[in-house]
Amino acid sequence: MANNDAVSLTFLHDTAFVLEVVSVEAVDVKDLVSSARTFDLAAPDALEHLADFAKHVITNISVPDFLARRMQSLTRGTDRNPPTDVEKVALEFVRSPSRRAAIHLLGSMSQETGVRTIRPTVLRAGIKALQLCESRDGQSFHEATIRMRDQYRILERPLPRRAVGSTLLMKGLEADVAVILNADALDTRNLYVAMPHGAHPSRPALSLQC
Repeated sequence: MANNDAVSLTFLHDTAFVLEVVSVEAVDVKDLVSSARTFDLAAPDALEHLADFAKHVITNISVPDFLARRMQSLTRGTDRNPPTDVEKVALEFVRSPSRRAAIHLLGSMSQETGVRTIRPTVLRAGIKALQLCESRDGQSFHEATIRMRDQYRILERPLPRRAVGSTLLMKGLEADVAVILNADALDTRNLYVAMPHGAHPSRPALSLQC
């Protein structure tokens, strides 16, 4: 865990990617709401937008630019390498973009061999918001993500077996072992919140410098 002031959310997400652990999310899921505001199924860059969102919640997936180039070459029939299962789903989305196709693509990306979803809360909220748009005529993706955000604010937050988050996000959660990053940058208040996170007295919190 890390101090909210000393470390940005970007650092926490980067740490989660490097360690392949789950990132504990703020209930406002700002980046999802922001991404949904500009997502347009009819836009030429809809696939890149969707892939960029996936890139920030799932490890080891194709970067948006590469995926877009693959779609172009596969569509023209100029690529010697056959499409992967995920690329087949991406082709379906490009040929007939829809919320249902977007859900299918995000699900396929998260289940691909060798990947790991390190921000499952954000991914689930995005997929559920797309599903909500499917079931409610006239509701935009942005409106649906706001609805999901409001629901998440009142839900209980289970702590994954291995997770990283700020002292504020981890407050009230317990774990067998707590590792405190950059402890020398924490003030007394944040240290007070961070230290009790080891659920067992025989397994004290550890302090690491990054």
